Amino acid sequence: DGGRDDHAALLDQLAALHTNGRTPTRWPEPHSTPVRLPVFWKHASAAQTANAAPPTLAEVLTASTAQRAIPVVAALLSDTLAIPVENIDPEAALVDLGLTSVTVIGLRDALRAAHPALARLPVRALLAETTTVAGLTQVLTALAAPAHKEEKEEDKPR
Repeated sequence: DGGRDDHAALLDQLAALHTNGRTPTRWPEPHSTPVRLPVFWKHASAAQTANAAPPTLAEVLTASTAQRAIPVVAALLSDTLAIPVENIDPEAALVDLGLTSVTVIGLRDALRAAHPALARLPVRALLAETTTVAGLTQVLTALAAPAHKEEKEEDKPR
């Protein structure tokens, strides 16, 4: 091709070789810095994975206070927004953390899948500009509490 530079042609040829099973021993250095992708990969060693699994949202909502559920809700939000959980301030508004009208649907679906009582969770509770992780946890705990109370009453002998 007359309009292509030598570097692009070299990369195309190396990619073709690699696709056909011949991997070059040394790839050429890129001319520009790579672009950071908006993806957060969680890599864990086998030893870390073998440790006890963190509690689920359903377990925390039914057996704990709202304060103990905040890290679990923050982790769920971290997965939804693809940001490190360490970057989530429980008192920051969800929209300031990056929650959009598109990602709110994924968060709502994840919350509904986590606990049957959260099927009543309105989307507007997630999209309010003042909703924080701590505030959302309070709402989730309140929604889950009646379901937990009903389960306990069913277990009582009549």
